[in-house]
Parts: sequence; C-alpha cells; structure tokens
Amino acid sequence: MNLNKIIHSRILNITIDKLIKANAYNPLLGLGLITIALFVFFIVGILLIIVGLPILGLVNLFKKLIK
Repeated sequence: MNLNKIIHSRILNITIDKLIKANAYNPLLGLGLITIALFVFFIVGILLIIVGLPILGLVNLFKKLIK
C-alpha cells in the first residue's frame, strides 16, 4: 500500500510540475499566437483591399456603361 501511494504521489507531482512549467510558457505562447493572428489578419486585409478596389472599380464602370 505504501509503495502504491509513493508511485501515485510521484506521478501527481510530475504532472503538477509539467502543468506549472506549461503555465509559465503559456503567456509567451499566447502572445506569439496573438501576434501571428494579427499578422495574418493584416495580410488578409491588405490582400482584400488590393483585390477588392479594382473589382469595385469594374462594378462602377459597368454601372456607368449600363446607364
């Protein structure tokens, strides 16, 4: 019974230790993910503007041609 308690407490301690280490790195990971997400968002936004403005110009041109 004692050996069983020692094994379980050791597994529990290792798990808690890994969780604490993961939480220590978590803010950095969150900051990195936010940075990547913002970067992707701005790239997609810029691409939408670059692609969207000529399409809007073509739509306006066709509207003028139809009238």
